Amino acid sequence: MKPASLAGHVLELLMLADRRATPVDRLVSEFFRGRRYLGSRDRRAVSDTLFGFIRYRRTVEALLEGFITADGSYAPVDEAPRRYVPLLVIYSVIFPGLFPDLSDLSDLRALWTPYFPDLDPAPLVSWTRGNAGLGFLHEAPAVTLAIRHSFQDWMVAEWMERWPAEIGALLDALNRPGEVSLRVNTRKGDRESLLKRLSAEGIGATATEYPPQGVTIAKRFNQNASAAFKEGLFEVQDAGSQVVSIVCDPKPGHLVIDGCAGAGGKALHLADLMNNTGNIIAIDTDPGRLRELQRRTDRAGVTIIEPSLRKEFRQQDYVGRADVVLVDAPCSGSGTIRRNPALKWNVSEEAVGRYADRQADLLAGYAPLVRKGGKLVYSTCSLFRMENEEVVGRFLGTHAGFRSVTAAPGGFPWKDATGGTGPVLLLPHRHGTDGFFIAAFDRLE
Repeated sequence: MKPASLAGHVLELLMLADRRATPVDRLVSEFFRGRRYLGSRDRRAVSDTLFGFIRYRRTVEALLEGFITADGSYAPVDEAPRRYVPLLVIYSVIFPGLFPDLSDLSDLRALWTPYFPDLDPAPLVSWTRGNAGLGFLHEAPAVTLAIRHSFQDWMVAEWMERWPAEIGALLDALNRPGEVSLRVNTRKGDRESLLKRLSAEGIGATATEYPPQGVTIAKRFNQNASAAFKEGLFEVQDAGSQVVSIVCDPKPGHLVIDGCAGAGGKALHLADLMNNTGNIIAIDTDPGRLRELQRRTDRAGVTIIEPSLRKEFRQQDYVGRADVVLVDAPCSGSGTIRRNPALKWNVSEEAVGRYADRQADLLAGYAPLVRKGGKLVYSTCSLFRMENEEVVGRFLGTHAGFRSVTAAPGGFPWKDATGGTGPVLLLPHRHGTDGFFIAAFDRLE
C-alpha cells in the first residue's frame, strides 16, 4: 500500500484514540479486524507509527507550535481536526517509517495536499529537520526534558529528583518498546527444551541471565499461532513480574492467597514454584479476568489454583492461615509505559493519589490472612513513591505485628535494585525489565 494510504489509516486511528476511552491496543485490534485487506507488513507499519506517535506526541506538538511561531502564515495547519496531518508529517520527518525517502516529497504531498491545497509542506519538513533537537526551547530543565522525551512535567520532576544522573537513560528506556519475555512452564519442560522448540518454530529466543526460567524473544510474534504456546510450554510474562513470584518464595503444600490476581500470570508462576502442590486462592473483581485465568490454568496443566471473585471470597475463613499473601495492587502502571505509551497521558497526579489510598486499603485488608511466621508481599508496576515507599510506610506505621524484610531472593543479581535491605525496585534502564516495586514483610505476631 502507498505511504499516503497507510498514513490515512494512522490518521483515522489517531482520531479514534482521542475520541474513545478504549485501550489503544484493543482499538487497533478492532480496527484491523474491519480491514482485512491490510497485509501483515502494512498492519505493522500502521501500528508502529501509531504507537510511536503516541510515545512522542508532546515532542511533536512542541515542534508544530515552534514552526507556527516561526512562520505565522502556516497557522491554518493547527486547526482541528486537520492538525493531525502536520503532526504526522513532523513525526515522519523524525522517524521516517511511513515515508522512508523524504528527498522527494511527492508521497508526502499525496497526504498533505487534500487537506492544505494552498500550502506547501516543504517549509515544515525543512524547519523540522533543522529544529528536531528542540534548541528553540527556553524552559526549566525538567520541563525541557519532559518535552524532549515526551512526558508530563510532574512525572519527570519526580524522577529527576530521585535519579538526577540517570533521568535521561530512564526516559529513553521508557520510550523504547519493551522486549517480549516468556516464562518456562517447568511442569511441561525445561528452558533448554523450550528454546529448541521455539527455534524449530522460527522464533528467535535466548535465556535470560535472571530470572532462572526467563526467556527473551528477539522480536514480536503471534503467541496464539505457536504450537509451544498452545501446548502450555510457556507464558508471556515480563522478567520483573517473574521476580515478584520468586520474592514470595512459596513452598510445595503452602496456602497462598493472590489478592489481586487479574488473569493470573503470577498465580501460575506461584503454582510452578510450588510444584503444583498446595493451594492458591486467586482473587479478582473481574469475572472475565478469572475466566481467562481458568483457561490459562487448563493449558498449563495447573490444578491448585482456585479462582474467586472478591465479593464471594469468605475472608473470615482464612484469617491467620495463609503461608504467603501477595498483594500485587492495581496501580498507575507507570513502570510499563514502554509497553503502553498511552499511560503517559492517561495518568494524573490525582489518580496516583487515589491508587495509593486503594493500595493502602488492600494491603491492610489482606494482612490479617497471613499466619504468624508467614510472609506478606506487596508489589506494583509503578515508579512513583506515593504508590510504593509511601504505601509501605503507611502500612508499617499502623501494623506493629509486621516487619519489613529484604525482598531480594537468593541469587538475586541486581544489587543496585535493593539498596542493601528492604524493597526491590527494578528499573527499565538498569535491569531491562518493566519498572517494578516489591516489598516483603514477615508476620511476627
